Amino acid sequence: MAQELLKTATHTFEYSDEYPDGIVTAIDTSHLVIEDDVPVDNCQSAQQQRLLIDALYSAQAIPLPFIAEANVGVFYKLKGEPIVPDILLSLGVKRAEDLFQREHRTYFVWQFGKVPDVCIETVSNQEGDELSLSPKSQHQGKALGQKDIYGSK
Repeated sequence: MAQELLKTATHTFEYSDEYPDGIVTAIDTSHLVIEDDVPVDNCQSAQQQRLLIDALYSAQAIPLPFIAEANVGVFYKLKGEPIVPDILLSLGVKRAEDLFQREHRTYFVWQFGKVPDVCIETVSNQEGDELSLSPKSQHQGKALGQKDIYGSK
């Protein structure tokens, strides 16, 4: 099986001669920050997230497979920041077996083939730009708060 790599300034695409139309079989995501070790807002927020996720898995009310996670980045494009909802639920998808591999530690839309079905952001205080942009964020040039990002259609 012969393979050809196409390198651009920021991405490496791998094409396989098995697919005459040049279907992309690998995407270089090494430039994306998928973990920044920023803690959750507070203990109450962390407990709320655990309670909801544990209930989804233990109640068996949703048919398998599904993924329910807390504070996992959702990457929907190669350039730009991900959204990081407090909780996400994605139906009809399976988690990878090896979560230690970098490409399996976050939610890449192009890997799962869909955006999550539900994203929940728990509003806890004014610090995280959840309801509106803080003066600090406005000064940094941000245009949208979390409510605007998650609430858009």
